[in-house]
Amino acid sequence: MNKNKLLKHIDFWAERLGSYSAVANKCKVSPAAISTLRAGKYGAGEELLLNKIASGLDFKDKKWVTVRSIGNYKRVQQVFNDARNEVMWIRISERAGAGKSEALEDLYNQDSTGAVVLIECEEWSPKQFLMKIVEKIGLSEKARYYHSQAVLLDLICGYFNSIGHLNPILLIDQFDKLKPSAKRQLIPLYNKTEDNLALIAAAPESLELEIERGIRLKKAGYDEIDSRFGRSVVTLKGASEKDIYAICEANGLEDKETIASIWFNMPKIEKPTLVKTPNGQKEVMLPYVEDLRRLKTLIKSGKLKVSRVA
Repeated sequence: MNKNKLLKHIDFWAERLGSYSAVANKCKVSPAAISTLRAGKYGAGEELLLNKIASGLDFKDKKWVTVRSIGNYKRVQQVFNDARNEVMWIRISERAGAGKSEALEDLYNQDSTGAVVLIECEEWSPKQFLMKIVEKIGLSEKARYYHSQAVLLDLICGYFNSIGHLNPILLIDQFDKLKPSAKRQLIPLYNKTEDNLALIAAAPESLELEIERGIRLKKAGYDEIDSRFGRSVVTLKGASEKDIYAICEANGLEDKETIASIWFNMPKIEKPTLVKTPNGQKEVMLPYVEDLRRLKTLIKSGKLKVSRVA
């Protein structure tokens, strides 16, 4: 782990939360441990402390470069800005590997207000889901003695309502993984924070099928959840040829022949796209790559191949 990067991240969070003690509380370590680490005097057990702090601050020492100029990122960024500025709830639905998670994480890391909260869901129960939000907003100590979901929900809503002037936004990634009963917690969350909290829920296409089926079979909560999101969903196009070149070059693969081979061999799907013409705009069908995780693997393999040839 890059210690210097983590120390800068600690400084960033101290500014965001107001003190290094608040950072220590968020990471469940002592303020003295943070102070000793920053002074370079921690000694034995430092790696364990670094890992605990990194986990508490969602710090990931990534070598992969996020390219903010590609179409999918710009679309997620637009959704983020629209949701936050207009206090909207928006769903993003696209197949796995489209870059939703990477874009949301990058937008979260750019925030300096402390009003952006990112949750990456697992198969949680309602209480586990609410407790994870409580942890992320720094109220875990306050909630330690509470066992009621209703009280936890009130804590969360009270927090977001109290910072409404900062335009808070909750980013829920992998929303599809939540148990149906946990998904239903969004209904009272919306009701109690309306016009104060924006929210983006991102998931693969399977979520839309689940919601459609739930509405059709009149299962509890699905129609109300769909209503909270305005009964609409945002989709992503994928990566264009220009995007592929930008991602490859940003991540150290500059050999044009290898990049061209990656673009040629990757599965693509044609989608309608507006392009500029001398007379204005027209819609044409253009090819897009949908699986950016597969692209990452090919870039790493391409770099190895180029280095061996060299």
